[in-house]
Amino acid sequence: MTKSIYPLLIMNPFKQPPTLSDRVTWSASSLRLFRKCKRKWYWRYVMRLRPKWSDVNLLIGTATHSALAKWYQNPKLMKSKFMRLLKKESDKLEQEMQVSADYYDQDDLDKAYTTIKTFQGMLRGYIDIYQSDVKDWIIKPEDIEQEFLVKLEDFDFMGYVDLIPTVKKTKKRILVEHKTASNIGDSYIDRLPLDTQVKGYIYGAQKGLGIKPTEVVYDVIRKCKLRRKGDESQEDFNERIALDYASRPDFYFFREPLKFSKSDIDAFEYDLIKTHAEYEFVIHDDDPADPASWVCSDNICNEYFKNCPYLPLCLSGLDKGTSKLYTQSEQETLIEEE
Repeated sequence: MTKSIYPLLIMNPFKQPPTLSDRVTWSASSLRLFRKCKRKWYWRYVMRLRPKWSDVNLLIGTATHSALAKWYQNPKLMKSKFMRLLKKESDKLEQEMQVSADYYDQDDLDKAYTTIKTFQGMLRGYIDIYQSDVKDWIIKPEDIEQEFLVKLEDFDFMGYVDLIPTVKKTKKRILVEHKTASNIGDSYIDRLPLDTQVKGYIYGAQKGLGIKPTEVVYDVIRKCKLRRKGDESQEDFNERIALDYASRPDFYFFREPLKFSKSDIDAFEYDLIKTHAEYEFVIHDDDPADPASWVCSDNICNEYFKNCPYLPLCLSGLDKGTSKLYTQSEQETLIEEE
């Protein structure tokens, strides 16, 4: 293969070359990443590269969304059946971590498996606390994981909203967004009105679905830090975690109602259009196939004391060696949980 003229695209061992759609589709995740680091956005959305290892926090978040969607679809599901459902999700998490095992050191791998062991008890604790949801809300199947698409002049914005139930007392729609977090501090709460995903979802509901929620309920579950005892079965551990969640709901659960005005939604659309204009600038004034055309933000290379998964590419470039750390998706994937 002829050596690339690009210092960071030394050799592309993958089938797909750098590819940009004729009409770009933004999601809340891709939009936020583009603003955070355009170089990382390039590796993920133009080269379509994904690390071969999975982040346990993202896996837990995805599994939580999946389990809650199934529960809201059938809230009268017997607890024993729901626990079997959680067991399947937990087994899937462990299988995905096994695939990633070679990319973790033993200490981090042990921590990841320990976190996965708490998943079943965490979700059991959630439904014990929020059983009233099914009494207070009207939830139709189409209200769960609903997809939206907003067509703008020369690009699209799309995504999924977790839940848009109708409150029985007021007959008004609300938008519920589920999250898992290790900690729920003041800094986490204070930034929520500016959160790109939160604003993006209510914008998508209003502009893409024609639904105007009166508020967003930001629904956060704190991850459990209890550890399984040596002689304790997984079932007994699940029960102990669920009891801990039930006895300390103010510690583990947080629901913040957020209200957005028409001016807030207009401001989000303005920011969205301005971000797309930055994208268009690179497309028309630089070589979009060159990773150097997309500015690197070095302040996130070690965000949260963890190296960015694309750091090897920014340090050494893409070649036969670094390519072994990644897989390439054949189609553009913009909808991702974070």
